[in-house]
Amino acid sequence: SCHGESELTSAMSSALACDQCHNLLPLMAKVPQDGTFDDVEKGLEAKSEVSEEFEALLNDYSDIKKKLSSMQATNTELVTSIERFDRVVHQEERDKLVSTVEPLVRKTRVSAQSIKTKLAEIKTSNDAYSRAAEPGAIQAAIRENMYIYFM
Repeated sequence: SCHGESELTSAMSSALACDQCHNLLPLMAKVPQDGTFDDVEKGLEAKSEVSEEFEALLNDYSDIKKKLSSMQATNTELVTSIERFDRVVHQEERDKLVSTVEPLVRKTRVSAQSIKTKLAEIKTSNDAYSRAAEPGAIQAAIRENMYIYFM
């Protein structure tokens, strides 16, 4: 019983982490050069006014975006499993649910780790530092925020 509950707790924390990933997606939207990345709607409207350099930076993040949406899908599955776990009384069924959740949690951890690695690579490149030094570089702000979030 204890084993099952610790697995469930870990599944729940992964589910919460996945859910929070959703907050990152707007940061990766196209943002006007003079805007702020928290002004999401304005950013989405300004798709045509984006510099090629910034466009290229966003393309660097495309695999991160894919991982994030995969993590969100996993989150939905985890939430469903957790709700079912709460309704099930028989230990056998609980164990079955836990064994379903385990690979999902592992998959999520792998995704999260690879996102961290990717962000660390971007952060440590000289290019990242030179661009971050530019006044009001929105791409630097996005990179920094994502890095802080995942680290």
